[in-house]
Formats: sequence, structure tokens, C-alpha cells
Amino acid sequence: MDVKDITYSRLKLGEFIAFVKDVLTLFAKYNADTLGMQVKMSDLKNSLTPLDKAFAIEQASAFSKEIEKADLRRDKAINGIRSVVKAYTDYFDENLQKQADTLLRTISKYGDIANLNYQLESETLRQLADELDSESKLKIAVEALHLGNWVIELKAANEVFAKLYADRNEESANRKPEGKTLDFRNYTVDKYKALAKHLDSKNTLEPSEPSGKLVAELNVLLDKYDRLVKSGGSKETAATGSTL
Repeated sequence: MDVKDITYSRLKLGEFIAFVKDVLTLFAKYNADTLGMQVKMSDLKNSLTPLDKAFAIEQASAFSKEIEKADLRRDKAINGIRSVVKAYTDYFDENLQKQADTLLRTISKYGDIANLNYQLESETLRQLADELDSESKLKIAVEALHLGNWVIELKAANEVFAKLYADRNEESANRKPEGKTLDFRNYTVDKYKALAKHLDSKNTLEPSEPSGKLVAELNVLLDKYDRLVKSGGSKETAATGSTL
């Protein structure tokens, strides 16, 4: 069994750092120095230092807390709308039940919006708001269930978030960080691949129970991060990490 590969470049900065730290923890669990990998483990660990610094700078942005609050505001708006609509699906008035069913189907097709990563949630809420404004059957349903103010709040909250997010990105672009984060990241990827290649060789040429288990658990870890990549990333790191 060989170590799998994933698209590391699609992990946000915070996700990538978390991945490398998870790898180091896993190798330490199997006492990898006994497998002759201590030097490569140390190289990988040391390569994280500039990335940790870059991520800490982003986390310290004055916009971070405001972004979190703005995101919570829009989460409350979409979750509130969904709750009201869902309650009306059991309402005694058959016409209002039908209106609620129409709205709930529309909202539900977008999935659990409040748990999407920052950028994806922004675009999803924009699409939903446009749909609620443009389709006559949805406009009728919103009016029938008295959700007009909820929709106004949803759009306003999403616009506030988008402005703060753009401001944070502008702040980040104007910084003069030490070195280039992309270069640091590529260097860390090289060190990780060297470690993984060494493990593959060791497990092929001198197979043992520890190396076999290490490969198997590393592949489980890689599957986890591969799913994260395909789902669009985690909510927190999408706001602060860059896709490098």
C-alpha cells in the first residue's frame, strides 16, 4: 500500500498547517525515528515556522472579530427563515402550508448554508436572495408568510459580511510579510513529500507492522483532508487562509 496524494494547493493556509501538524503527530505516534525518518520529520517541522508566523499575522487582523460577528448575523438570518418556514409546513391553513413547502424546497436545495465556508456561503446567500426576489411564486410565498423583513435582513447581513471580507483581503494584500508565503508553503510541501516518499520506500523494501500501520493511518488522514478540499474547506480557515 502506497501513501496517497491530494491536491495540497487547494487547502487554505490554516488547513494546510493543520494537515502538516496532524502528519507530524501521526509519525510521532509510531516513533518514526526508529524507522530512520527523524531527520526528515525535523525538516518538515522546522519548515512550518514561517507559515505559522504568516497565519498568526492574518489571524490578528482587526477585521477578524468583526467578520465573525457578521457571519453569525447572517447565519441567524438564514436559520431563522428556515425555522419559520418549516413551522408553517405544519400550519392548519392548507394554502400557507403549500407556500411554506415551496420556500422550504428552494432553501433546502442549497444544503446547510450556515455551515458552508465563508466565501461559499456569501455566494450561496446571494443566489438564494436573487431567487427569492426574481421568481414570482417565491415572492408570493415570502409575502404570504410575512417574511419580507427576514429577507431584507438576510441580504443586509450578507452585504455587511462581504464588505468586511473584502476589506480584510485588501489589508492582507497591502501587508509586507517576511518572504513569500507561497514559497514557504511550497518548501513545506517538498519536505512532506520527501517524508512520505521515505515512508513508502521503507514500507516496500523493509515492510514491518509499524510502517504498514503508519501508511494506513496516513491514508485515512489524507482522505479526511481530501474531503475537506472537495467540500470547499472549513468555515474559519476560509476567512484567514489563502488558497495557495
